Amino acid sequence: MLTRFGENKTSDKSKIGFLEFFLPIYSILIYYTLPVVGSVGQLILFAYTLFYLLRKHIIIINFPKWLLYFTLFTMPTQFVAFRTIGGFNFSRFVNLLMIVVYVILLALFKVDVNKLMIMYKIVALIASILIIIQFVQIYFGGQVVHQIMLFSFERSEFWYQDGLRPQGLFPEPQVYATFILPLLILCLKKKEYIWAVFLTISIIVSTSSLGIICSIFVWGMYLFTSSIETTKKIAIIGTILVIALAVFILPIFDYAVQKISRIDVTNNVRLSRGFTIYYRLPLMSKLFGIGVNNLKYYISSGMIVLNDYMSRAMRYSAYITTASELLINY
Repeated sequence: MLTRFGENKTSDKSKIGFLEFFLPIYSILIYYTLPVVGSVGQLILFAYTLFYLLRKHIIIINFPKWLLYFTLFTMPTQFVAFRTIGGFNFSRFVNLLMIVVYVILLALFKVDVNKLMIMYKIVALIASILIIIQFVQIYFGGQVVHQIMLFSFERSEFWYQDGLRPQGLFPEPQVYATFILPLLILCLKKKEYIWAVFLTISIIVSTSSLGIICSIFVWGMYLFTSSIETTKKIAIIGTILVIALAVFILPIFDYAVQKISRIDVTNNVRLSRGFTIYYRLPLMSKLFGIGVNNLKYYISSGMIVLNDYMSRAMRYSAYITTASELLINY
């Protein structure tokens, strides 16, 4: 039987491996960046992979085919992109190195989803409780709260700092919601409704407009595609309606409701900004990308001039959606 290390061994059903333990925490540590060498999360993954490769004499590698093709295309074109846009330095070398590390991780290791969910739930429970506590502090105690920093790093400009929205362990409410949504989907798939409702409520009190919209979509898809009993579907629909009504009526959710009602698809940072940037890139950059994590330099160096709110308010911010980031970087 293939274990998470890709070796022929009998599976240890009681033991949670390193990746099952670390991946939920990695989703938090990835935001703590160090000068030149990347984030804390990346450094730990790199050290773990290197230690494994040095320690093992026989390694069975099973590369994900399409990811391998993508990487083989990416590596030489990234060197070209960095050479023509901003030069090549150690920090950018680390970015390319981590692409290789991620591919090796997926080729060497297999993750037991059930064991991963145990750790995922523990981290999500802690993160959600902190979000709920901050929600109460802000909207019932009138307090100003900030992220709970695990390390004494200076917060970057991408971390929400106004102190008027709950964010717990994450840079901003939307990042927390993005962390929780995959677990919400897994819990619904396993029909763990208490967990699903708790996670949905925690996303709502985070006031993340994107999180609220995605939660509604996830529940809607589940109701339409699942084969659960009609009575349970009615109960779920009723619960969703009650929660939705509370969100739109209670003043404490005004911020999220206003964001949702004012979404402008043509000018929204999360929806269209990255695609607008990609459209304005030169042809060669459209084909080969401008280099991973190179957008901020690209904008600040004047290679493209943007007048949107995010660029003006956050000093050449590189904040875009993941889909558009793939197009721009690669």
